[in-house]
Amino acid sequence: MIRPSRVGIAALLLALTLLSATAPLQLALSASVDSAQLYSEIGSTFARVHTIEGEGGNVTGVVGQLNQALAFVATGEAYETTAPDQAQALYQQAEFIIQSVNQELPGVESQGIAAAQSEVSWLAFTLAALAAIGIGIYFFGGRIFWSLWIRSHRNWRVKKS
Repeated sequence: MIRPSRVGIAALLLALTLLSATAPLQLALSASVDSAQLYSEIGSTFARVHTIEGEGGNVTGVVGQLNQALAFVATGEAYETTAPDQAQALYQQAEFIIQSVNQELPGVESQGIAAAQSEVSWLAFTLAALAAIGIGIYFFGGRIFWSLWIRSHRNWRVKKS
């Protein structure tokens, strides 16, 4: 049976300690976001918003949030060389806004589809009502007109000249 030496165990513990100490640093580095990636995400989200707007969704609030994220990214680019920590904080705020907008978009889309369906059914009801009024006037208009005319002129007298 092979027995590990004390030096080997110490080296293994030192290696594990160093690896565990650098793990948060690696996570922090992977969590950093650059402006190009954020611009790409904002662009794709704007394209999705444009599609939803075409389907009848009210995207005013969502566009305002995306413009705010765009302002955060632009400000972060300005601070990137002088204050990288502040730039990363701005980038993270922009990423949070983009994620919240992406979560909000399905609801906006469903509201837009419901509004479009409501508009179509209101149009169908209006057209049906106009058709019914037209048919009613066609069949009963003359009778109603002449009965009202006779009623309004019943006391008229014709005089000899």
